[in-house]
Amino acid sequence: MGTYRFTKDGSEFEFLQRTNNNTWGFGFNEGGDAFISTANGNPSTHMTIPQQTYSKLSSLDDSNTDRLANSARVITLTNLFRQVDWVGAYTAGSGHGVYTARTYPRKYWNQRAFVMDPTMQMVGEFILEDNGSSYRSYNPRNLVASDDEWFSPVVAEVGPDGQVWMADWYNYINQHNAESDRQEPTPGNAYANPLRDRQHGRIYRIVYEDGASTEDMTLEGASPQKLVATLSHDNMLWRMHAQRLLVERGETDVVPQLIELVNDKSVDQVGLNPGAIHGMWTLHGLGQMDGSNQEALQAAIDALNHPSAYVRRNALQVLPKTRDALQVILDSGALQDEDPKVQKQALLTLTEMPVSVQAGQAIFDLLESAQGTEDRWLKEAGALAASTHNGGFLGAADAAGMLPNNISVEEDDIGLENVIAMVLQEHPNALEGSGSSVTQSQAAAEEVDAVLQLGVTPNVLKFDKEELRATAGQRIRLTFTNTGNMEHNMLLVTPSSVQEVGTLADELVANMEGRQRDYIPDSPEVLESTPILQPGES
Repeated sequence: MGTYRFTKDGSEFEFLQRTNNNTWGFGFNEGGDAFISTANGNPSTHMTIPQQTYSKLSSLDDSNTDRLANSARVITLTNLFRQVDWVGAYTAGSGHGVYTARTYPRKYWNQRAFVMDPTMQMVGEFILEDNGSSYRSYNPRNLVASDDEWFSPVVAEVGPDGQVWMADWYNYINQHNAESDRQEPTPGNAYANPLRDRQHGRIYRIVYEDGASTEDMTLEGASPQKLVATLSHDNMLWRMHAQRLLVERGETDVVPQLIELVNDKSVDQVGLNPGAIHGMWTLHGLGQMDGSNQEALQAAIDALNHPSAYVRRNALQVLPKTRDALQVILDSGALQDEDPKVQKQALLTLTEMPVSVQAGQAIFDLLESAQGTEDRWLKEAGALAASTHNGGFLGAADAAGMLPNNISVEEDDIGLENVIAMVLQEHPNALEGSGSSVTQSQAAAEEVDAVLQLGVTPNVLKFDKEELRATAGQRIRLTFTNTGNMEHNMLLVTPSSVQEVGTLADELVANMEGRQRDYIPDSPEVLESTPILQPGES
């Protein structure tokens, strides 16, 4: 239920961000953004803010990726499919390979991703669009669909020739969970079936006939000059290999050529300069961005004003975490950049920088100007940056007359968080305000006539009780605990409205804002509800 990164020798392992369910697909675009597909109705999501920064503010909930897709529905070629849950939708979204070459038509370049659902025998095309500091996506068509009941594609990626290569699990039985009462589950609720094929699979290559495939090439034994030239190749697969080989080689004789790549201010037809991005990261991997090589560092500083927003964002990431670099960021205007993704990256980079009064003031100005917007991630990045540079932030809030009388500039973190919440106008998807009328401890102290407990059945989308009983007139406390291993919430609805509310909830599943609303319909039939609870929460 998340994304991770680790060193190749296994010495460091970091949890980056939670997803709503198991991560079954992962891919990068040409700017380094990470996209994810998961099981259970979330075929496309985007990693936004690393988890480690959330420890800076106790009132800011741990980050959880939003669903990008406007619908979880699947475009299927046949009704001969087998699904246990999320029937007719992405219940097993796998793969999220962004098209990162130039052989397919231009509309694919760095914009379309391939997400499979093996239970539905298809490869969906998801169009990725900018949406403030994140993205949105939609699925208007399939790249491949079949009525072969064995066809079970699980991943599709750009190959070395610029065409799309696809792995087909090719299995008649592909669901994991037993189908409730109709099948006898084995331990772990696994669906054991002798018809599973454990030996065969297929590889397909999906060719765009009017496109020019990448010429046959190899980097085996390539000269340093060829590796540097390959950092500008039109297929990211080769660029990534060349970057890796140059870093593993560990020699600095290529540094002048890499600096030349970073200094190139040109952009291609889709606003990219891949050579500059890979040049910066190769210099970073060779230890040239720590300030020891002033010419390399200056190239990254100049890249903060590159015509390509992708280059500007990556330049912010490779800068050393020093006071001088912090000043460079403030002077560059990155916090006022026209691209919200650049602004967000500038804020996240500032969270790792030495404490600065000037930075705190600049962060306050950005957040105040962002009031009223619905950009959750920009606001959360701002709140986290404000917590790092809290003195300047509180001072700016005081100068603007926004500091409450009972909070001083030297106040503790609780005071800081209240001020941040005020500046953010207590955005519902960011900080919780300090004005809650009834706290959990107060509720626990109130006398009740009966306590009702409700949980869920692990591995099955069911509550652990069929009914709860109380006598009319009793004052009850109802405690719902997520005893499963997936997200769950609970709604109390009026009698005989379960079908109606369920239909409305299904419609929210197909809505981009559904996850933000906890899939709770705006209906008078809903009497009470809980937010979405993670496993173990109550």
